[in-house]
Amino acid sequence: MRSKNSMLMALLFLISFQVFSQTEAQIKYDKERFENRANELKEQLVSDIIKGLKVGEFEEHIVSLSIHSYFEEVTKIYMFDLPAFEKQDLITQFEIKHFNDLNTILDQEQIDYIINQLRGDWKKDQKKKKRKKKKKNK
Repeated sequence: MRSKNSMLMALLFLISFQVFSQTEAQIKYDKERFENRANELKEQLVSDIIKGLKVGEFEEHIVSLSIHSYFEEVTKIYMFDLPAFEKQDLITQFEIKHFNDLNTILDQEQIDYIINQLRGDWKKDQKKKKRKKKKKNK
């Protein structure tokens, strides 16, 4: 009876160890896939913002670097162990300081455009434009 129990325990241990290693590999694969997808979305967002600004090549490069550093800093802020409202306040303060450096290259409207794109406020602007177009067509 004791040998059956020990054999059963050994078998369960081996099965659980195999399942755990497969799960760990799956987690690693999912994490890499998620990171790749996030990087693709970031690059697409940066290119869309730059296309919308309609600036020169030098300004495009500077804006691109600025947006990439923005993503890095925002990621660091989200890693802090703070309540959500404090994180949001930190991000708002950071946006104001971070994009003020672009005042020498870009207009304030362009900087506001970048910030709105990064926040996701562009959806509101698109809805307003659609409404205006409908009214003009009538």
